[in-house]
Amino acid sequence: MGFTLADALNQSQEQYHLKLLAGQEGCSNAISWVHMIEDTTIIQQLWGKELVVTTGHGFQSEEELFMLIKYLIKYNSVGLIINIGKYIFEIPSAIIDYCNEQEFPLLTIPWEVHLADLIKDFCMRCLYSEKEDRELSKLFQEILTNNQIVEEARPQLMSAFDVDGNFQVVLISVEGSDNFNAIERRKIAFQIELCFEKIDSSYAFFWYDGYYVLIVNNLSQTAKLIKEYQKEIQKIKERLIMLAKETKYFDAINSIFGIGEFSAAIIIAELGDINRFNNIKQLTAYCGLDPSIKQSGKSINTHGPISKSGNKYIRHYLFTAVMNIVRIAPLNKKEDEVINKPIAEVLGLEDTSSQDLISSQKEIVITLDPGTRDEIILHASFSLIKRVTGFVSGSVCVLHDV
Repeated sequence: MGFTLADALNQSQEQYHLKLLAGQEGCSNAISWVHMIEDTTIIQQLWGKELVVTTGHGFQSEEELFMLIKYLIKYNSVGLIINIGKYIFEIPSAIIDYCNEQEFPLLTIPWEVHLADLIKDFCMRCLYSEKEDRELSKLFQEILTNNQIVEEARPQLMSAFDVDGNFQVVLISVEGSDNFNAIERRKIAFQIELCFEKIDSSYAFFWYDGYYVLIVNNLSQTAKLIKEYQKEIQKIKERLIMLAKETKYFDAINSIFGIGEFSAAIIIAELGDINRFNNIKQLTAYCGLDPSIKQSGKSINTHGPISKSGNKYIRHYLFTAVMNIVRIAPLNKKEDEVINKPIAEVLGLEDTSSQDLISSQKEIVITLDPGTRDEIILHASFSLIKRVTGFVSGSVCVLHDV
């Protein structure tokens, strides 16, 4: 929920002589913080949901002001307040129309009002609202853990929720989020919350037990909204795949067993121009798949775990592709075609560069302990995980040979 522009107008309009020129439809969006900006270079460092204020010193022309607003919309700011009367005296009608079209709140305050006072006031309100949200989220987590305290929690929830109404709970899973630190999780939470702008009911949003949890009060359109978001996500995926198909690398990468169209598109997007890598070692290091080196006195261990120092997104999709191969490849083979066979042979890798990297590892074979066929696959997975660096490097090598 949080402190919104609508709250700011209701509580502080007279104090700061705030005037809303455009974007009334976007005033229900919560403000995460307030920033003063006089140059567009810093905007890309914003997380999203920030309210921006400016004197207009760096945006005195209509073109410069238009560019500022487009950047703010691109980086998901909640609105712009312009301190008029010194550098900007009038807001062009074209800009007002554009902000209305984008549902982007555009406000002004007179030059006589000190921006420092407004910024301090709004930031304190944001902090207080965030503290309230944390307390509500903590209360919901306690309820999820122990439903015996529901009745005890009702009075505390009544200030923000209709406790006699309905509650909808949505669990949102983000791949790899278990490995994220607190800052990374918070950044992702900010991005996810941008999708909640159309929710006009009370809600709580927090991280709990491996999921982002959204609890909405009396929202009958929850299922419809989720479907709409899923459609938007699918459109973005299709757009990404379409752009990837325009590159010369797509068909080659997509032809690798275990890599689908979307994974291929992600790999292309994360790698960029593959020709910037001079050799396979550079590419492997960029993906964070190079083995770490442990030294102890005169002993050097070159067979340590992967460094994980490179691009975590491409590493995730390559690892997922490998695990898909491990799960699927042995299923259509007889036991005598699998047991004690090199992993490259079992997986049917014909590419010479891949075989050189994988088959040379003599210990990577599928072994059979007494048990079921499921155990065969389990042992295959374990063997591959031990030397995942070699195998994924083999896949990367195929990319580099394109």
